Amino acid sequence: MAWGRGFFRLWVMLSALWVAFSVLMYWERITDPAPIEFAFTFRENSPVAIEAGSPEHATLLAQRKAGGYTSMPLASGDRAFISTKEELNVRVHQLMAIQDAHGGIRTKLSAQTFRRNLGEALQMAAFVPGMLLALGFGIGWIASGFRRQDMAAD
Repeated sequence: MAWGRGFFRLWVMLSALWVAFSVLMYWERITDPAPIEFAFTFRENSPVAIEAGSPEHATLLAQRKAGGYTSMPLASGDRAFISTKEELNVRVHQLMAIQDAHGGIRTKLSAQTFRRNLGEALQMAAFVPGMLLALGFGIGWIASGFRRQDMAAD
């Protein structure tokens, strides 16, 4: 019997099933990543996006509650946080800059999320079959050490 060939075919079939399972698990996250809400604020003369739920976002919310920031809704459920310490004309300028940059920054962040999700899916799809293949080769190598050696005729 050709044990090696049979186990290799078993590995190919199990790997194909695992990859199909991985694609099904990650398909929605890859094709339509969950919308992440961002808080946009103005730092060092440019708009900055902060992921909702991050510690920096919590700080912004606390400062808004204390009266240091005011927030206004943007598209996609995002919010713009503008410092109340600035003069009115500066705040208007900052809000307009955030609104102008919002779409581009959001597109860039969505692309990063897509790449991260795709990378995770590829890692999941390749890791288990790779480890099984390495395990199989290791067991085969160990088993080959127990085979009988033909003795040369005296």
